Amino acid sequence: MIEFKYFDDHPKNKEGNVSFPAGYRSLDIFVYSEGNEFESHYDRMWEHSTKMFRIPDKRENPLYATDVKLIEKYLPAQVEMGCGPSIEVGIPPLHGMHETYKVQNHLTHKFYFADMDYLILQIIENPLEMYKKFSRVPILCLTSEHSDAYLKFKKYYDKGLFVGTVYNNNFDRLVKRLGVPEFILRIYDKKRYLPKIDFDPKAKSLICFGSHADRRMVQKQAREKGLQIIFVDPEGFDTPNGFDSYPIEGPKDGDIIFKMPFSEFMDKFDKYFEKRN
Repeated sequence: MIEFKYFDDHPKNKEGNVSFPAGYRSLDIFVYSEGNEFESHYDRMWEHSTKMFRIPDKRENPLYATDVKLIEKYLPAQVEMGCGPSIEVGIPPLHGMHETYKVQNHLTHKFYFADMDYLILQIIENPLEMYKKFSRVPILCLTSEHSDAYLKFKKYYDKGLFVGTVYNNNFDRLVKRLGVPEFILRIYDKKRYLPKIDFDPKAKSLICFGSHADRRMVQKQAREKGLQIIFVDPEGFDTPNGFDSYPIEGPKDGDIIFKMPFSEFMDKFDKYFEKRN
């Protein structure tokens, strides 16, 4: 079933105290099977879009490093996972889904509005093809296998150099499949959108693997606990047209950045700490 609703002033915008320019109209399009109770999902989507927009963080002057010996004094470490490790096993970055669902153009950083947002036309014209597109990432999450870097991470988690719950921005469950406890951060229920982080009492630092921005305030809470923040991120993506620069959004003075992929870091980490343990 397909249902259309037009609004000159959407009631959900009023609830969220959100205003738009004069002449702006809203169109809600519902595509659902008969008997499907979608209202709760609809309300959750609006709660997210009207009440939980993030203000980008400000970048300061972190220290760039290449020698893992530097972080020995900051171990054991708790971990926040971003999309970097997942990309290395073949799971596309989130901005690919933004393109599929016509949310935001990754190159221009502009949102899709009006005639630029033709997603609903694609669904109506070829629902099967669009279903294949929508299911591509979930299928890759289910079928992906651990890289050598993940196995090395597990090795040193078991040795106690990484501790506690892994706070994960990904939803592929690769960490959980290793037998390592994880908490999925990418949750859109308002009460859990910004979770209170329980840091392991043994942790001296928070290592952020492939996490571009502190969307769930994990790093902020770690700083408040006095933990050293360490980023591992190549600050960009390889594309068919070359390397696409994507600097970490908000590193602070005193933070450490290893500008390299998860796989390269874990290889260096293994070579150094294998001799030390």
